[in-house]
Amino acid sequence: MRTSTDYLASLDDGRRVIVNGTPVEHVASDPAFAPIARTIGDLFDLAADSRNGMQVTDQTLGRPVNRLFLPPRSAEDLTAYRTAAQVWADHTHGWVGRSPDHVGAFVAAFSAHPEAFAQEHDLRDNVLAFHRRIVENDLYVSYAIIPPQVSRASTAHAWEGEFVQVGVKHEREDGIVVRGAQMLATGGAVADEILVSCIKPLQAEDSDFAISFTVPVNADGLTLYCRRPYAPSVTSEFDYPLSSRYDETDALLVFDDVFIPWENVFVYKDVPGLR
Repeated sequence: MRTSTDYLASLDDGRRVIVNGTPVEHVASDPAFAPIARTIGDLFDLAADSRNGMQVTDQTLGRPVNRLFLPPRSAEDLTAYRTAAQVWADHTHGWVGRSPDHVGAFVAAFSAHPEAFAQEHDLRDNVLAFHRRIVENDLYVSYAIIPPQVSRASTAHAWEGEFVQVGVKHEREDGIVVRGAQMLATGGAVADEILVSCIKPLQAEDSDFAISFTVPVNADGLTLYCRRPYAPSVTSEFDYPLSSRYDETDALLVFDDVFIPWENVFVYKDVPGLR
């Protein structure tokens, strides 16, 4: 299973992360992200230790995987899931609200009912394949589901300017190209992938924005603009025990014509599918 060494090394993948207007060269060692990256690494080490009860043998792989990435199928599974979740929660004292089990639980639930993704376009196989990718690779997935705050009285199609909210610029045979922005990817700078969707109710005219997909953090054309981090201003872990360890740092995602392969698309121009 994945360890902190594996995880921290994976962050040096060319991702474009901006803090205070300056690109971050090495996320894992930068003062803004090193503390939370170490904390997430600790979580992977805990899961990789068979003594902590977080492992379960995956029937497909025939090897141990993180129990928190699989959907419970029985009362016993649910009890074991809760016990495993407590291991990570105890380590962070509940202060890492977007730890890898957060979106991991979303996708596990999606995999338990893939028929929900077979409405306008039947994309259930994409959801199931993404779930398997998380399970097999111990992926840390963040999410961004809030449109930029432009107007509460209207939706994306009525906003001045083209593709303020992330939407489909054009379709290709092998996928879609997206442009625009979406918030608020908590922990996005130190995640592996980001699940992008829309929590705001949309109208029929918003079909170009009625999409859900996943994207690697280092995708070409994707930039993460992070809010001002707390960790660099910490003078002592004793005086600042929370911000010195658990600052997940939210990010605005800006997509500059980012290509998304069809296999990473879960909802496509389906307004009812996002309700």
